[in-house]
Amino acid sequence: MLETLGTLNLKIARLEQQLAVLKQQERMSAPYPARKAELVREYLRLQSELGRLTERRQQLVH
Repeated sequence: MLETLGTLNLKIARLEQQLAVLKQQERMSAPYPARKAELVREYLRLQSELGRLTERRQQLVH
């Protein structure tokens, strides 16, 4: 499936918003180590996805 630059930009913006929310939840979950670990795993997964999408966007631009 071919993604347009606009579609990638929307996906990237959504991921950045999700990362900000997860970071805030992670800070608030300090007393709950199991929950914090789960949030950190999700944060790292989304960061990886963000990097992949950003790379694809760069390929479209160049």
